[in-house]
Amino acid sequence: MVPPIVVGVGAAHTMKLMRKRLFMLLTLLLLVGLAIGTRYGDVVLYTADWVFAAATLAVFAAWCFWWLPDHPLVSLSTDWSSLLLVVAVIALTLLSPYGYGAQVEAAKLGASLLLAVMVLNLVQERGDLQFYLNGILFLGVGMAAVSFAYYMAAMSPLFYFTPLWASNLQYHFVVNGQLWGLWQYSNTFGGFLALCTLLAVGMATGDKRRDWRLLYGACAGFLLMVLYLTTSRGAFLTGAIGLIALVLLAPRGWKGRVLLRVLIVGAAAAGFTVLNRVTLATTAINAGKGQALGNFVTGAGDESNGTRLHLMVFASHLFREHPWAGTGLGTFPHAWTINEWVHDSSRRIDPHSFFFRFLAETGLLGTVPLFAWIARRGLQGLDRVFGSREDMAVTGLWAGTFAFFLHMCMDVDYVYAVAPVILFFCLALLSTRIVTYDMLSRDDRRTMVRQERPSEAPLVLRRNTRGHWTNMQNTLGYKNILGLGGRRVPCLVAGGLALLLALTPIQRGVASLYALRLGGLDPVTKAERLTDAVVRDPGNDMYWNLLGGAYVSMLSGGVTGPATDAARSAFVQARTLAPEDYRPWWSQGMLELNLKSAEALTCLRQAERLYPTLAAIKGWLALAMVYVGDDVQGAEAKAAEALAITQGEPYAITAQAFCALARGETARAKELLNGVARQGFTNTFAYYGLSLCYRAVGDTAMERSELVYSRRINPNLVEAMARLRVLSPLGSAGK
Repeated sequence: MVPPIVVGVGAAHTMKLMRKRLFMLLTLLLLVGLAIGTRYGDVVLYTADWVFAAATLAVFAAWCFWWLPDHPLVSLSTDWSSLLLVVAVIALTLLSPYGYGAQVEAAKLGASLLLAVMVLNLVQERGDLQFYLNGILFLGVGMAAVSFAYYMAAMSPLFYFTPLWASNLQYHFVVNGQLWGLWQYSNTFGGFLALCTLLAVGMATGDKRRDWRLLYGACAGFLLMVLYLTTSRGAFLTGAIGLIALVLLAPRGWKGRVLLRVLIVGAAAAGFTVLNRVTLATTAINAGKGQALGNFVTGAGDESNGTRLHLMVFASHLFREHPWAGTGLGTFPHAWTINEWVHDSSRRIDPHSFFFRFLAETGLLGTVPLFAWIARRGLQGLDRVFGSREDMAVTGLWAGTFAFFLHMCMDVDYVYAVAPVILFFCLALLSTRIVTYDMLSRDDRRTMVRQERPSEAPLVLRRNTRGHWTNMQNTLGYKNILGLGGRRVPCLVAGGLALLLALTPIQRGVASLYALRLGGLDPVTKAERLTDAVVRDPGNDMYWNLLGGAYVSMLSGGVTGPATDAARSAFVQARTLAPEDYRPWWSQGMLELNLKSAEALTCLRQAERLYPTLAAIKGWLALAMVYVGDDVQGAEAKAAEALAITQGEPYAITAQAFCALARGETARAKELLNGVARQGFTNTFAYYGLSLCYRAVGDTAMERSELVYSRRINPNLVEAMARLRVLSPLGSAGK
């Protein structure tokens, strides 16, 4: 028998240790980069999602090349739940009728899974786990600090006209006194803060160093205060559930200490909130939300909670209709838009509840593997809670992850890839097996030597700084004994495959960078950048829709030509790629209405079918019915529908004015159009309608004035530009 040899020094050991720490740092930086970059990407263009997927695949390939061949793969990395999840995601991607949306969701889940696999294998000692726990906690604290700075800048007069105040106007970190955070979703951000708060409480309880306990306690108090500013009732509720789980899982004799620590931290957070006049204003918002929740429980209406119930009912209805494979991965947002119950003309409610969305989109084929994977690792993490003070950090992570998971399942704001990535990352940490023991029983020894060839693997131990015995066979030069040399070829194949797969998200990430920050650019530059984007990512329907809008901006003088044909082609391509998306139909409908084409009625009717509760679409359709189709009675009925949804909808009122003109009621039309013009200065049909009113009474000077202003807003209205050329025969209209 080969005697045990302890090797802890030497160049080879140092290189392996540095290599592991490098990959640990890279995996943590992937999470940090995604969390920070999510807000500055675009949820429509998926910039952060594609860049994260590409970076994860590149790091995974390097991990396969330089780390995995010398280390045995943890069995949980390729267990039945992981393999079943991979097969299900591939099948659902191929079956989905909305290919691009399915690929985005597959990239999110695939990158999350690969990151979890790397973390699961890299954590081998308590110090490794502590590194990741500190990374998650300080990421949350850092994001909370930046968000709090924006909150103070937005709410305090002392910070007006500062760069923070101006940046908040652009990105909306604070809305109506509520802290939305760096992700621009208060509920999502609040769920993450609740996770970090419970983690901080667990780490403050379990650490034996007084200064670190004080630091973790201060972090918990600060996170709790910022969590309060988000006014997220779901985060409050799930955080309370996680706190109950943390107390119940605490070791005997420590439950009271955990509660005492929570009370102290909560009192400190409440004190800072109350003493600060700026943060005290949030109390009224939370009180109002609490009263609304109470009224909802007693039977009164509440739009926010009603939306959640409607989402659950609607998803269950789709699941009953498509129980096996669902409606298709990535299709639920379109189905939700068609059946959205809230009459809303200003915003979309994103239906991204983690559980109910997957239930409707993927049926049993996707829901069972995904939640089996989550449940298996959650239970594996629960088994890690041994009931000792040293494991309170893991207990805090388990309670926080549980609260975060519940919040993902019940809320409707989980849009970005960062949510499943954080969930998978934490579950991977909970699933790690750290081989550190005080005593070596027969079962302990059997666990420690369980490798690819357990009968041939020698048991090599080293006493660490805490006096525990640790298995060191992975750090020795026993590659041939363990049979790891034969693993190099499969690892190289896996790394090469990851690099090949990374080409697609790299290309799409680069394309999304061309489509970002288009505001303020001239139409020609905007069209050039969007053309580059569609060349690199031709399957993205949003790029085609934006390109069509850019071509429309290039039109002038109401003259049709190549730009008009290019805009139509772009909108048609967008409709082909996403037939259930209302946006390309609406955009083309507005283009055709400017040209007074009968196609406007077809496009706007389809847009209304795909988004029946949006008052603006009904207003445009009513205007098209009277302006193009000469259907005065139908236009008035459609305008009434729009005004029933949103009082004062400008294009519905404009349609009523054109109906009045068609009946010869010039004074009534002029009154309506003047009201629309005072309401906003972007409605070109209002000014064209006013020119028709002045034309009816023979006031040529005022008619020309209204046409000139109409041209400044929108130079593509064919009839308005033709009439202006008639009134300006010498070309003065071009000055």
